[in-house]
Amino acid sequence: DILAYLVKNNYEDPMKGLMDYLDSHGLSRSNYRVIVPTLSALGLWRQGSLTEEARELGKAIIEGGPELPSLLYKIAIKNCALREVIERLADGVPTDEAIRVLGLTRRDEINYTSNLLEIIMGSDEFKCLRYVRSIKNYLRSGNCLNDIEPVKGCAMDLVVTIFNYLLNSKGFHMVGLLNDVDVTVNLSSMSTQIVGDYALIMQGNKPVGALVGDFIITGNNYAPKARETVDKLEPVSTKLMRSNNLVFSIIAVPMVIKGECSRLKVYVMVGNKMGDWIARVFDLP
Repeated sequence: DILAYLVKNNYEDPMKGLMDYLDSHGLSRSNYRVIVPTLSALGLWRQGSLTEEARELGKAIIEGGPELPSLLYKIAIKNCALREVIERLADGVPTDEAIRVLGLTRRDEINYTSNLLEIIMGSDEFKCLRYVRSIKNYLRSGNCLNDIEPVKGCAMDLVVTIFNYLLNSKGFHMVGLLNDVDVTVNLSSMSTQIVGDYALIMQGNKPVGALVGDFIITGNNYAPKARETVDKLEPVSTKLMRSNNLVFSIIAVPMVIKGECSRLKVYVMVGNKMGDWIARVFDLP
């Protein structure tokens, strides 16, 4: 509300605008001692003025745009302290416990921050982070997969997370798959770079492969749905490989197998420029 007020009234002196806001809402002017440091910590207030991000956010609040939670997430995640809180929330820590790391003592500070985080938790970015961290926890522990609904918009984040796990924990098998289609790479120097709805597989600074994928939620009879998804992705994968002059392409389809104790498998298919493909299903972890 404060940002919307300042942006809407276009104050040359934002501090005067802040005082006017407090006066018009019957609030003590001493509240600026909480508000200004909080906005500064979020990168919304600098040297007595609103930043461009603050103005963008204020405009979104005025227009009531659906992008508001996403904007807040992108701003907050840049702040080290708030990033830690957001990650704790994504791990399922209750809000009042998660914000203790900020050392807030005043009730108004705690309420303000809690309200901010509540908006942030409604963003797709937060939901994606929560799901990816849930997958990472599952891969570390081997316990049942948390029953968290994945977000379609973060399919590649999930695919890259699984791919990195395969490189680190099942590298021998991945090398074997690549060798079967006459591809030789050094896994230890391999990394990924997400580009929209696919990722480039890098060897050092050079792109050598493409990674595409999607996740599916299914039951024990996962083969038909997995095959349908792979058939849809194969021409996309081939086109990326050829248009970017890449050595190979990998299709990875993580499969959430629902049940009393949900678990994860991944269907991996590797191909080369000659059109040779080979596939394997991995149980995870």
